[in-house]
Amino acid sequence: MSAFEPDALAADFAQVRRVLADFVAARSPRDWSRKTERRAKGWTLHQTLAHLAATAEVLYQAAENTLRGLPVSFPLSRRTELAAFNERSIAERLHVLPQALADALFEILAHCAERCSILTDVKTGTLSFWR
Repeated sequence: MSAFEPDALAADFAQVRRVLADFVAARSPRDWSRKTERRAKGWTLHQTLAHLAATAEVLYQAAENTLRGLPVSFPLSRRTELAAFNERSIAERLHVLPQALADALFEILAHCAERCSILTDVKTGTLSFWR
């Protein structure tokens, strides 16, 4: 079995969801404002969760479009735009409580796990960002 077989992908999405759910459940409200790095420019846990939710939304939409035969577009066209994308997407989500961000992320992970059941070798080959 390879890592890109539907059952393996579904299990991976379910495992990531469980790990993140345990992590989120163990946080106190005060933890979310704690920096994740020692340097001043590091993100808080809340910002990190906002980043994960934003990234998951973009990649999930790309995968859905690919599976439906629709064009895939990303909110940036060059790697040099990544920092601005991260800053903007985090800022857009900071008003959302961490638990709500986590719930949105968990929903995407659950959808991804469900969608794995329809994948075939041909479809996983077209999802080049998974390779």
